Amino acid sequence: MPEGPEVAHTTHWLNEMLSGQTLEKVQIIDKDWSTKQLRNESQAFLDALPLTIDSVECKGKFIYFTLGGGEWHIHHWLGMSGSWRKKTDWNCRMTFHTTNGNVIYRDPRKYGGFKFYQNKPELLTKKLEKDLGPDLLTSNITLEDFTERLNGEHTRKGYGHRNITDVLMDQKAFAGIGNYLKAEILWKAQVSPHRQVSSLTSDEIERIHDASISIIAHAYASKGHSFRDYQAGDGKGKFRCVVYGKKKDPDGNAVIIEDTPDGRATHWVPTVQK
Repeated sequence: MPEGPEVAHTTHWLNEMLSGQTLEKVQIIDKDWSTKQLRNESQAFLDALPLTIDSVECKGKFIYFTLGGGEWHIHHWLGMSGSWRKKTDWNCRMTFHTTNGNVIYRDPRKYGGFKFYQNKPELLTKKLEKDLGPDLLTSNITLEDFTERLNGEHTRKGYGHRNITDVLMDQKAFAGIGNYLKAEILWKAQVSPHRQVSSLTSDEIERIHDASISIIAHAYASKGHSFRDYQAGDGKGKFRCVVYGKKKDPDGNAVIIEDTPDGRATHWVPTVQK
């Protein structure tokens, strides 16, 4: 599943391709998919074309298009396997025809989708400011602010009672962290995925903060991580995991896979992570 670094690369590629161009037509390739995954005011949007694409931006895993001078917004998520590219294949679901050529949305597992809104900027504001936590790729979050988010000080009940994997994967806490980043971060921080947030020491929280910032930045600088069902529009990512999907870590310690309270299978090293 594309996570923050992969979504950021996809977004920047789309913005370079589409910003300032006219979206002339949207060609639906998979009508069954479009019936489920093109939502809200999709037909009104299609009827309103052509429209100028003002920008394509993202926060964490959330991508948003602004069109027609701000009249229209598209809220977009890639799901498990969504990606954009120039060339078509049998997993392509939709094509954007623009004055700068075509870009094609590809989604083998069909979990990605789009919501279309006309003159509803408040919905985008709510998504960016209330529904999503800070994007650790772009926010330059301090240790103090990271600690407050991790402890859930912005919520009524706090996060102290929650498991660390559950909080890291919660997009309202931190935007952009997914399953591979979670595993890599906790391994580098030497923290077990079975720990409760309230049990973490200040030193452990600092290690999680530092690992989060450095690993996410490195993944982005490497053009992200390529998966079986995902590849960015400008080619394969070069980021290589050290524990996720591995049998041993770089020091030869055994990597195990266990279900954790975030509802996902987590790769970790018991001899290293405590």
